[in-house]
Amino acid sequence: MLRDALTVFDCDLETEHDSPTHAILIGRVRGIIRNDTSRSLVYSSGAFGYAEPLADLGA
Repeated sequence: MLRDALTVFDCDLETEHDSPTHAILIGRVRGIIRNDTSRSLVYSSGAFGYAEPLADLGA
């Protein structure tokens, strides 16, 4: 984990796409750990939003 991260995603790696300069990792989220002092911005399904615990999303 990254020290002082606003949000940590626990994921199972589904696939990886390599390019000459970087890799794109696609994962299935199993859990989210949030720092309660701040809200972290995420981009998903073509829109920006805030990370929420999976229980709050009905998962």
